[in-house]
Amino acid sequence: MVQTLFRSYGHIILMTNYRYAIPAIGDIDNLIGYTIEKWGKSQAEDYFDGLESQVRLLAEMPTLGKLRKNKLRAFPYKSHIIYYLEDRKGITVARVLHSSMDPAFHLG
Repeated sequence: MVQTLFRSYGHIILMTNYRYAIPAIGDIDNLIGYTIEKWGKSQAEDYFDGLESQVRLLAEMPTLGKLRKNKLRAFPYKSHIIYYLEDRKGITVARVLHSSMDPAFHLG
């Protein structure tokens, strides 16, 4: 999945590209399903919208995330951690894990 966002800031145009790896899509699907069951659809939509905004910000400023091994970066969003890789085209979100989950186990 590729998202492209154009924003104009005066004479500067930023193009933000971000993609979700298949495991990240599964993480988000599980997150949304759990949130709908626990707190309702409106809360799930709000959480996902905030997560998506955070991913766009990271695509614009990829060095915000803490550098981990294997060039993977990590950045918190509420009770989750977004794990992503930076490349010339933007970022690829590898996983979205709850902060209580062991990243070494889930990231390999």
